[in-house]
Amino acid sequence: MKTNLLPSFNKAVLLRKIRVDGIALVALTILGPFGTYHDFCFFPRAAYWAFMVALGSVIFEITVPGFLYHQGLMHKVPRILRFVLGVLVGSFFVAWGVFAVENLVRGPVGISALLWLYLFVTIIAGIICFVSFMPPFAGRAAKSDGADIDFERIAFFQSYPHLNGERLRWISMEDHYARVVTERREVLLHVSMQKLERQLQQYPGMRVHRSHWVAHASIQNICRVGRTVMIEVDHDTQLPLGGTYQKPVERAFSEMTK
Repeated sequence: MKTNLLPSFNKAVLLRKIRVDGIALVALTILGPFGTYHDFCFFPRAAYWAFMVALGSVIFEITVPGFLYHQGLMHKVPRILRFVLGVLVGSFFVAWGVFAVENLVRGPVGISALLWLYLFVTIIAGIICFVSFMPPFAGRAAKSDGADIDFERIAFFQSYPHLNGERLRWISMEDHYARVVTERREVLLHVSMQKLERQLQQYPGMRVHRSHWVAHASIQNICRVGRTVMIEVDHDTQLPLGGTYQKPVERAFSEMTK
């Protein structure tokens, strides 16, 4: 039977976005930074910041998860630096949007003001994105609920739509087939690990062995059994950790347990 969890996923994401963006909108409207408190009365000011928050929300929902869950960067760059990169890149595009709106709404703005706009956007966006993507109160359970996974942008779920919306746990190769374990079921797919790794670049997980891939949320512990380092993904399931992947896997596990 085909199972699709996408509707419940979309509802969770929508509620989170409404909550975070709503708080940001109220705060910016009341405080009126960047001269908006003096230049606009309440309702025009609210409309101004509603547009800015919506613009930033769309862009940062692309850039921040894109850097946080980029497979190549996860092997080399700590999580906080990936987050900063996502904010900096997103702020660049948002700053140009703010620049255009400022020229339309409040008159010509010199190109020299673009740097100050970028700094302002980066500071505001950094605070909002930190609350949205890296809340300090997010323990391991909060990080593993998959609320920030954008299934629509992950190539794997486009190739296998019958799994769309299902959170992955681990994948193990068996000859020419991949055993894909989700929170709901197990399926066999005729595909190579190399192709799966490419398709899952935007998913919070990583390859841990030439024959195994594990979602970050499924890493329960890393232990040594004899000369082999193993990853505990379940109370009765362990997967070998290849030497090539040991450092990035240990870094990812450390970030989750902080």
